[in-house]
Amino acid sequence: MQKEISGFTPTELPSILNIEAVVTIHYFEYPKTFIFEGESHDFWEFLYVDKGEVSVFSSNQERTLKQGQIIFHRPNEFHNVVCNGVISPNIVVVSFVCKSEELNNLGGNILNVCNKAKNMLSTIIDEARIAFSTDLADPYFKKLTKNKDCSPQSLALIKSSLESFLISIIKQESGENAFYSSSIHIKENKSRVDNIISYLNDNVENNLTLDDICTTCMISKSLIQKIFKEQKGWSVMEYYYRLKIERAKLLIQSGSMNFSEIAEQLGYSTIHYFSRQFKKIVGMSASEYSKSIASYSK
Repeated sequence: MQKEISGFTPTELPSILNIEAVVTIHYFEYPKTFIFEGESHDFWEFLYVDKGEVSVFSSNQERTLKQGQIIFHRPNEFHNVVCNGVISPNIVVVSFVCKSEELNNLGGNILNVCNKAKNMLSTIIDEARIAFSTDLADPYFKKLTKNKDCSPQSLALIKSSLESFLISIIKQESGENAFYSSSIHIKENKSRVDNIISYLNDNVENNLTLDDICTTCMISKSLIQKIFKEQKGWSVMEYYYRLKIERAKLLIQSGSMNFSEIAEQLGYSTIHYFSRQFKKIVGMSASEYSKSIASYSK
């Protein structure tokens, strides 16, 4: 039972996890042909792609991480990093000692990192540059060396920011549906959807996939489908196709292109696929729509 203090009833705050020590903090741009042969060690590590993409081998499988994605390596799990030879990626790697069971569900998963969590990650990097003389761009160092004027406050901020970052990821993965359905986050979800729609509009002439949208907008597939359906009544891909067809209708009205040119302009692989999707969404074929427009203009 909670005890009152000076007439007030305090609310106890739980400790979800505790970072006992940080082992390494890296931020560097790999050469596009760089290969890190691999290692295993008795502590946790995560790798976050700030720009570009890399291939990572862990949990007995090779996978690709794109910009805005993170992967967690469990203690004693072998892992390596291979660049694709095309893009020089920017990578954040942090290894740390933590015995909390809360981390277990993160091991081996590729996750998208939201903007809020990215800000925490930036704080970790910024404070590490203040606290340590070690070159964070060196992928091979084994020890973080403190600056002579390294303050306990900087170290404490690294610890608290890292714990907050991890808790944010845990919360996102273990309970994001309940978290994002609360009224507190309605405004945040609307902003997310508005940003996604802006991205779709900017790429209406391309051929985006759901993976492309989730990666660029830093949101999981389950969450994007949930909030998009709630706010727009369609899935994100249905909405994207409708944007394409609305653009097609404008091009038909302009009379400057034939149907094959319009299909190519909007990223359709074939005129037949364009025609099927047009009729499905509009309720009439592109030819019928063109004739109806012509009749209205007489």
